Amino acid sequence: LITLILGLILGVLLYILAYYIVRQLRLTSRTIGFIAQGNFKARVDKITKDELGVISLGVNDMADKIESLFEEQEEFSVQVIKTLVGTIDAKDKYTNGHSVRVAQYSKMIAEKLGKSSKECKQIYYVGLLHDIGKIGVPDEIINKTSRLTDEEFEKELSEYHEVTRIFFKLYEKQKEM
Repeated sequence: LITLILGLILGVLLYILAYYIVRQLRLTSRTIGFIAQGNFKARVDKITKDELGVISLGVNDMADKIESLFEEQEEFSVQVIKTLVGTIDAKDKYTNGHSVRVAQYSKMIAEKLGKSSKECKQIYYVGLLHDIGKIGVPDEIINKTSRLTDEEFEKELSEYHEVTRIFFKLYEKQKEM
């Protein structure tokens, strides 16, 4: 009888211990899943004072570092985009500031349509860069006050689209990373 009672008590204690371990592992595992999906703000919110807690703290530390790296990458990307936009605006004296206005209006429209903040940000960047192909067009063509000849139009339009196509292909590859 005593063996049976001790066995039941031990069984209950092992069940409680297993429940505790599994619960903490599930919380940590769920957070790792969020981070793997790109939610770098996810954190394990219940930290225990044991080995599992050390693992949870490690996951949170890892998430902090990943989030910081992505923020730095985004800041760098924004600076590159602003430099490119400045280059585009410097080439075209007639539409200086046009890219910024397109980006701002595009973002406002996206917000009104209920797009996510991530989508709104991407739309803003694409608005900034929509005239990127102008980089490959000579200044005398961009700032020409008269109409383009048919030959100028055909030549420059094809080069404009080629620069834009290459740029957006690179942009898509960068988004996949």
